[in-house]
Amino acid sequence: MKTLFFLLSSVMVCAVADAATKPITPSQDKPDRLYVDSYTQKLDITDHNRFSAWWEDDTNNPPDNWCEDWTTNHYYEQWMDGQGGSGSSTNLQIQLAFDPANGYTQLCTEQMSWPATSWGNISQVNGTGTFTGDCWPNEEGTWNIGTPKMAGVSYAYYYGEHCEVSYSKPPQINYENANHFQDQPNWEYTEDDQTYTRHAQTKMKLQTGGRAVPHRMSLFQISGEAMDNTTMKGIPPQDVQMGGLGRLGSDRNLWVALPDGGMPIEATPQLGKPFYIFDAAEQKFKLVHQTFHQALTDTNWDREMLGVGEEVHLGFDPDLAEPLIQRLGGLLAPEHLQLVRDTLSDFDFRGAQAATRQLGERLGISLEG
Repeated sequence: MKTLFFLLSSVMVCAVADAATKPITPSQDKPDRLYVDSYTQKLDITDHNRFSAWWEDDTNNPPDNWCEDWTTNHYYEQWMDGQGGSGSSTNLQIQLAFDPANGYTQLCTEQMSWPATSWGNISQVNGTGTFTGDCWPNEEGTWNIGTPKMAGVSYAYYYGEHCEVSYSKPPQINYENANHFQDQPNWEYTEDDQTYTRHAQTKMKLQTGGRAVPHRMSLFQISGEAMDNTTMKGIPPQDVQMGGLGRLGSDRNLWVALPDGGMPIEATPQLGKPFYIFDAAEQKFKLVHQTFHQALTDTNWDREMLGVGEEVHLGFDPDLAEPLIQRLGGLLAPEHLQLVRDTLSDFDFRGAQAATRQLGERLGISLEG
């Protein structure tokens, strides 16, 4: 209930003392948005496999059959809001064998491109890939490859990711009697090792929107969540730093006042973990006013001083108090909140504050402090 009192009093009362000197103009040059500004991904994988076989258990002599192969995969992708993206991939396979006729080298390359688009339309983008070299049959040429393979498109509920993962798998060695038929070698030696490196980073920014008017600011609600991909568990929201905006609260929200019409602000969630995915959203609340009894001698709506006899009611668009009232409506009887609703409907913010105090006293809840 403390939250109700402080939110109502700060939104409805405290703003009155300061907002009279801040002219509000409804026109906007840009929309507000929290968006993916860029994405990069780089992946390198190398696999090595070795196979040897003997008729008898005699590894001191050369094997009766053997082959060894290396496979190297490289993938790179980058995309920027409003500029599109590009990338490349290579697949190199080399095999040496006891019978030279079974050895080979194959190289397939791909060049990728995506047209310029904004983040809001990324799901509608269809890029092209040009394949050359020793690729799958009938794969050479230029093909549609769909959207970029970024986390905001690949994951259903998450906008982005951070990944810095690198490891080397030591050789996995096995030597055994394979019990083949008599016309095949029986004793087999296998060896398999791998190296893996992946970097991926989604960068997000907040565009406050509106016009750059001196002293004009808006209230923003930044919400988000993240999941640790190494444990597949959610991360406490208070551990999520939303770039330069601040840290989320335990309710997954961050409230911050920012100037309208400013440059985009870095808002990428940061956690200090090697691999996580995240989601984020924003809601802008504009300070709005309604003037009653406008002075007949001064009809300039852009002035910063109140006229004689004028009454100004202030609030936010969309309304901040109504979502809170709706949430409380699921916890309290309707008659308990009716007086608060009535005073808000009449723009009587002082009355809403008093009604909130009375509600606290009736329920035995202290709203002071």
